Amino acid sequence: MAFWGTDTIRIRQVSDYLVLPFDNTRISNGQYLLSVGPESFITVNEVKTVMNSNYGQISIEPGQFAIILTEETVTIPKNSIGFISIRAAIKFRGLVNVSGFHVDPGFTGRLKFAVYNAGPKPIVLERGQAAFPIWFADMDNGNSDEYNGVHKDQRHITADDVNMLRGQIASPNALKKEIDDLRHEYEKKYIKLEHYITIIYSVGGSLLAILSAIILKFLFAKIK
Repeated sequence: MAFWGTDTIRIRQVSDYLVLPFDNTRISNGQYLLSVGPESFITVNEVKTVMNSNYGQISIEPGQFAIILTEETVTIPKNSIGFISIRAAIKFRGLVNVSGFHVDPGFTGRLKFAVYNAGPKPIVLERGQAAFPIWFADMDNGNSDEYNGVHKDQRHITADDVNMLRGQIASPNALKKEIDDLRHEYEKKYIKLEHYITIIYSVGGSLLAILSAIILKFLFAKIK
């Protein structure tokens, strides 16, 4: 398996239409940078977000999953394979790719990136932002197993995609806050309980002293 260099990507783009729309400035160091597309879905929402203009933003909260559609349509030749990732500058903010790391031979369509914000802050992306590098590599000429699955020719985030990911997900920070709140509430109740126990002991001690005095007085009266 040999990865394509920058020049090979440019040559194969002419013959195979690897990426549409194509931007020659997005090729560097043997990779093409795909961009954030018009549709996305984040787990805190009810339905997907569609950006009708050429500009728009999405915000992925800490601890939330999202699906992001690419702006471009990708075509992988039958004897090739694609490898995908997220740009390092975005990954360092906590965005993790959980959708897989390759594109099958023969696939064509827009890519859907399933991502997770593992960072402490919201991650904001905008339409057209170069975010997802793709590398191409050759397979041997004996490959006849061209991809023909349900994702071929995909163009949109579907209702099934939304239903699989839908629902509020508590972030690690939110869970820590809940634990801290419970601990604080427990400590308050424990302090209050200690106070009540102290009062009970004090009252009980006083009653015991009074009762003892009464008994002793009664006993002395009997002796006399």
